[in-house]
This record gives sequence, C-alpha cells and structure tokens, in this order.
Amino acid sequence: MCRAKCYMNHDCVSYNLGPSPTPGMMVCQLNDADRYQYPDDYQERPGYSYRGTENKCAENPCTTANQTCQTGFNTEGYRCLCPKGSTGVNCEIDIDECSNNGHNCSLYAECTNEPGSFQCRCLPGYLGDGVSCIEIDECSSPSLNNCSDFANCTNTPGSFQCTCKPGFVGDGINCT
Repeated sequence: MCRAKCYMNHDCVSYNLGPSPTPGMMVCQLNDADRYQYPDDYQERPGYSYRGTENKCAENPCTTANQTCQTGFNTEGYRCLCPKGSTGVNCEIDIDECSNNGHNCSLYAECTNEPGSFQCRCLPGYLGDGVSCIEIDECSSPSLNNCSDFANCTNTPGSFQCTCKPGFVGDGINCT
C-alpha cells in the first residue's frame, strides 16, 4: 500500500514504513528525496524500514508543463496525462466537447468550444446558466413583448406571437 501511494505521488522517491500508535496499523511516510541524495539526513529508526523507489516522474519526463506524470505505468515506468479537454502525445489537441457530445448543455442552449473546455449559453427566449435553461413566458408581462394593446400575445417555445384582436387589423405589433 505504501509503495502504491509513493508511485501515485510524482514527488515521492522513497518511503518509510513503521509502526502506528494504533495496534496492528502501519505508518507510511512519503519522501521527496532518498538517502543517497542526502546521506546526512538519513536516520535509522527502530521499527521502521526504508524503501527507495525508482520514480520516473521525479525527473519530469513529460514534455509539456500542462501534462501530469504518473509513475509505475508502461514499460517506461510512467505515463503522461493530459488535462481535461485536451489529448495527443503532448496534449496539443483541443477536444471539441460541443461536436462530440462531451458537454452538459441544455437542449435549449448553445455550446461554444473553448481551449480545454466549453461554454453553455441559453438560447434567446430562455433563462438560466446554460446547463439548465427555462423558457421565458414573454406574454406574462408587457415589458417582455412588443404586442399592441389591441393584440393577443401567444407564448411559443423561445419566443412569442402577437395577433390582432377581433375587430382590429395589423401585424400584432401595430393594430388598428
């Protein structure tokens, strides 16, 4: 277990395994140096065992700064992981979450791809954060529509429609 923790921590190059105050448990201490780098710091402690590991990530083998190194994988002893939203050998390819359905935008939102991410914006006639969009009832308030006082307002998905009342003619915005 301690060895696995050391492999998963890219700064770890050695660990100490020793007794815990809780009976039957062990303490795992991860180190960012080994006893060969700093021999004066190495101290034998009763009940503890020292283990050095070959942590390939300690040498930072990944070619770009935005990659994360994980040790203990492949024949090379490490793998380089790309941050969310990118792929490629050097994480140089931006994933278009909008075109491959890798987004969580509402059906009533527009998805815009951005480097390493995406943005959701509600369509006109809808309110929300882009992930959740609620249809606006433009007919519920005169300030939300431009229908004539002599017209009936009909709410439609994402919009509204103005129709002149009986006895009036026009386009619904202007009724005479």
